[in-house]
Amino acid sequence: MTVVLIALAILAGVLLLLAVPIDLAFRCRGIDAPDAQLRLRWLFGLLRIERHWPRPVRDASAPAAAKKRKNRSRGLALLRQDAFRQRLWRLLKDLLRALHIHDLALQLKLGLGDPADTGRLWAVVGPLSAVLQGRRNVRLDLQPEFVDAALEFDAQGRLTLIPLQYLALALVFALSPPSIQAWRSLRTHHG
Repeated sequence: MTVVLIALAILAGVLLLLAVPIDLAFRCRGIDAPDAQLRLRWLFGLLRIERHWPRPVRDASAPAAAKKRKNRSRGLALLRQDAFRQRLWRLLKDLLRALHIHDLALQLKLGLGDPADTGRLWAVVGPLSAVLQGRRNVRLDLQPEFVDAALEFDAQGRLTLIPLQYLALALVFALSPPSIQAWRSLRTHHG
């Protein structure tokens, strides 16, 4: 009985900690040579973390490029499944609703190198930007690139989120029938 009470007390403590909001301030830009800064405050300022990731010098290697192409084709295979795409869209909307935006500015140029694939991706990104654009304290400049593969961005903002909400949303998404079916089909076809 004592072990059960201790386990319940630990679980309650963990859930209580996950219910404490996290405040994030960030600035990031670039993909090939990213430059990012992050400031995190948790437990009402008792825990503070600041990180800076400067632009690294990269050596482009063929195996890394091949792996990126393989991962992109897997991601596109998932997005081609209608039920999964709808469930992903619902998850993104839920995540945005749970996010408390104090200030957000985003410039994004996005393209997959194939107009049809870019159009499919933009079918998700476009409405998502409309959802964000309607929020206070949000400034967006999103541009599709239909001819070449491109991912250029510059983002900065200050946000608050509650980890427990995000954990619950991620679990519901991962355990949903469309997600389970999509992961199984991906493993079967690409395994």
